[in-house]
Amino acid sequence: MSFSKGFISIAVAAALTFPIIAHADTPQCQLSVYNANRVVPLRVEQRVGRGTIQILKGAQVFIPAQAGLSAEWVRVNIERHVAAMRTHSMPNCPLSVADVRVSVVSGGTGFWAQLASDDPAAAREILRRAERIVQ
Repeated sequence: MSFSKGFISIAVAAALTFPIIAHADTPQCQLSVYNANRVVPLRVEQRVGRGTIQILKGAQVFIPAQAGLSAEWVRVNIERHVAAMRTHSMPNCPLSVADVRVSVVSGGTGFWAQLASDDPAAAREILRRAERIVQ
């Protein structure tokens, strides 16, 4: 292996490992790490009789675009964070609410992390915690 290929391999391995190491010393919600700066309720329409109602499912958190970020990268890191919190709970992080589902979509100048739960109480808690993170 040439020096440049070896260096690139080490750099990639370090980039993939750094977020895990950084959180081991100072636990911080992954949404704070990405400087999330906006929260809106995540609502879905549900048919009831002949009409529809909106039901709260959680929160949408806006993450501004940064060099090197993609929706896939943000999603993978958030999913790692959720998995890590199964053993180390973060009571103020919306990602630590039980059975939270995460998806990330492109949102113009950044990404929307959609944090959802089918449990109404969990959905309210996700939104409450997300709002506290961006204040």
